[in-house]
Amino acid sequence: MSFQDSSLTPPTMVDDLIDIELLLGDIGEEETTDGGNLEIGELMDMEVPVPSDTTTQTNPTDNTTTQTPTQNTTNTNTDASTPQVAQAQSSQSQRNADGRAPRPKKSAVHSEMVLIVGPDGIKKWKCRWCGKLYTYDSKWKSTSNGKKHLDACIQRRLRLKGNNEKEFAQSRLNIGDNTPSLATWTYNHARVREIAAHMILGHEFPFSVMEGVIFNEFLKEIYPWYKKITRQQVKFDCETFYEAERIKMKRSMALINRVSLTTDLWWSGEQRIGYMTVTGHFIDSKWQLHKRVLSFKNVPPPHSGEVLCRELIKVMDDWGIRDKVASISVDNASANDNFIARLKRDYSGRRNLPLGGKLFHVRCCAHILNLLVQDGLDMIKVSVDKIRNGVKYLLNSETRCKSFKKIVDELQLEGRMQVLDTKTRWNSTWLMLSTAYHYREVWPRYAEENGAFLSFLPDANDWEDVHDICKFLEVFADVTSIISGTSYPTANLFLFELYRVKVLLDNPSRISHNPQLQALASEMKLKYDKYWSESNTLISIGAVLDPRYKMIFIKWVYPFLYPNPTQSDTYQQQLSENLSTLFQLYQDSYGTNDATTPTAASESPEVGSTSGLGRRNFEMFLETVAGNNSKYDLELYFEEPPLKVPPNAKFDVLTWWMGNEAKYPVLSKLAKDILTVPVTTVASEATFSAGKRIIDPKRSSMKTKTVEMVLCGGDWVKEKYGIKKGCTASILEEPQDEPLTYHFGEDLGVSSTAAAT
Repeated sequence: MSFQDSSLTPPTMVDDLIDIELLLGDIGEEETTDGGNLEIGELMDMEVPVPSDTTTQTNPTDNTTTQTPTQNTTNTNTDASTPQVAQAQSSQSQRNADGRAPRPKKSAVHSEMVLIVGPDGIKKWKCRWCGKLYTYDSKWKSTSNGKKHLDACIQRRLRLKGNNEKEFAQSRLNIGDNTPSLATWTYNHARVREIAAHMILGHEFPFSVMEGVIFNEFLKEIYPWYKKITRQQVKFDCETFYEAERIKMKRSMALINRVSLTTDLWWSGEQRIGYMTVTGHFIDSKWQLHKRVLSFKNVPPPHSGEVLCRELIKVMDDWGIRDKVASISVDNASANDNFIARLKRDYSGRRNLPLGGKLFHVRCCAHILNLLVQDGLDMIKVSVDKIRNGVKYLLNSETRCKSFKKIVDELQLEGRMQVLDTKTRWNSTWLMLSTAYHYREVWPRYAEENGAFLSFLPDANDWEDVHDICKFLEVFADVTSIISGTSYPTANLFLFELYRVKVLLDNPSRISHNPQLQALASEMKLKYDKYWSESNTLISIGAVLDPRYKMIFIKWVYPFLYPNPTQSDTYQQQLSENLSTLFQLYQDSYGTNDATTPTAASESPEVGSTSGLGRRNFEMFLETVAGNNSKYDLELYFEEPPLKVPPNAKFDVLTWWMGNEAKYPVLSKLAKDILTVPVTTVASEATFSAGKRIIDPKRSSMKTKTVEMVLCGGDWVKEKYGIKKGCTASILEEPQDEPLTYHFGEDLGVSSTAAAT
């Protein structure tokens, strides 16, 4: 909340810690002058009206004025304009019926708050510091509400504290459009504290950073009057930001129609306890996709389906989204199947799930791809182990690494140094193999200098296997990178990527006739058929709602995915029926089925305006036709051909739907809810990676509530400042420091920039 008044000055300092419970309790009772609700996020930087009892000081250097509340003094020559003296004079001028003076009003409420009467005749206290209104008990004439507010009023504390400290101002040179100008800048400690809290949360720093000796010297060198912020203060500021953003997010989520969740469990090795993270995905009214970490709570064992279901319901009730959840994305752990089954039963008692819950349970597609590749890599274990052992031998000695690097420089090869993989993450194995192949000319030359390395040296056949495997796995790495995004919809993209995987598994000879590669593809195809031999309703509807594909894409791709003609036709028919049923549900909820009846006034237009009446009647006819035709949006959408987009052009499906929302009013709402659904649990895995960084050995004693505040608050701060990683997070590999580019050599004719983080 802000007050548009040219005489207002911003707060300068917050020095004392304010009890967060008192602050939140105060917000629950207050009324704002503009009829709105106060948000905690606005407390640190909002402008407030200065009380009328102020003295004005003029700065001759910049012609600016500052206003300071007048304090009680013992000077007898006080001005009658001050609140205290004015109150005393008013009291003396009024006499009771018996001639006695009324009892003096000693409470500070009478001098720092003013009693006003609203348009409805109700009396209320108005704070002279911040302008907020509070209930006045006209029967008992109580001042308790006013006292409670004054004790917690941040603006009062800022001003009273600021009166005892010197205001430092300096001139700042602004250069804009090649026209320099001078402006006055004043140090604002309250704003500094707010930004410090954002820094702590956004960069995952410990609270003790603010007390660092060199860090404080650095800040004092920048501004000599900088006042040190303690760890207790910055922690309080972080909690204030967390609570404020939480309130704002609850208000925002109350306005959305549907939200999709991803959830997973993580075990903290430092604290030896388990955490459950819940991430919300939703599209706002401006068609912007949002991802927010809603919860990161400690869940005591046992981690059964019943316990997980109960904990998730608590989170949903806390955020008020229990009846708004469209889908839940989880990995393929057996406990999650029981967990989702219990949750479906709970929802069945509250409301019907669309299509019998076919869209409710989403299995992590990236996790399934991981299982596919891991099974395939077991078929070429010998070649992989030989290179893995050689890389391990190199990295175990700094001297060996330097000798290897020297040869790399002599051959003028560019790229990163050899890396060792994590056996459980296939794309780290792919990275290790592709890097080794890039340095294949270095390996034999290094073996000439170090005879012990000969036992790890791959032969020509091994290098050929590595070449073919890397080229084969590159497709899977690219698919994983595409579907693992969290800043753009993925439900509309996966069916096409699934087609790429299916074609590659059916015809590995497109890459090579290598027997090892043929065996790898055969093993992976068995796992593929286990998970995707049947039609997936969600990813199919998501593809249909992409204007580049529509239903004609289904007719083209299903015969490739399901070679049996009968099976393909059956799945197409089922998809059409499911889409029609789902659209009908949205039509019943959002469609316009009632024609507007013209009023007497509309039937009697003014003389000479009969054309307006005819136009209005025609518009009413159109509304009636649209309302009575339950498939109007859907049929119109399918009648138009798919959108043609140049091959290398970027296409934003949300922007397209935003521009066509008026054209497809009902179908656009369905598209918004479907495109919200993530097909992976990458968002949860990214939160776990942040948890691993935050809960380090030096911070393992943090309380679980503090951990949740830091992780959730950090996610919200990054969103506030638009901080995004340079590449997409993946559940298949530990986060790296920078995005990686892999080059397999000109002889392959392939260059892939696949994100490994």
